[in-house]
Amino acid sequence: VDLAPKMIEHLHRRIKEEKLSNVEVVQCTQITTELPKNSCDLIFICDTYHHFEHPQKTLADIKRALRPGGRLAIVDFYRKEGESRDWVINHVRCGLATVVKEVIIAGFSLLEYPKIKGLKENYAIIFTK
Repeated sequence: VDLAPKMIEHLHRRIKEEKLSNVEVVQCTQITTELPKNSCDLIFICDTYHHFEHPQKTLADIKRALRPGGRLAIVDFYRKEGESRDWVINHVRCGLATVVKEVIIAGFSLLEYPKIKGLKENYAIIFTK
């Protein structure tokens, strides 16, 4: 699932080049995933949550797309004044505490903060529907 038409084209090319038959590409909107209700066991958002312009509306649609007990995994950038790179401070909308608050307000339950080897300026969090 992606918003950008160029990324959708890129994904279609990769599917064709790699002869994949188990991948479906979906173009979303700023608010909706365009995924069917109760169709996903896991939704993984990597380094893009900070782009959500309407987080509560988008999270409501993500929740709708998840099956009961489904999980939402988010990897994004730590945003800490005085510690994070200028690019992060100027580009990333919010920090970890705000992300957790927004997702809980949307009705998800926090499951864990897994430690992922190799992540240096990113965190990972997992929620459940």
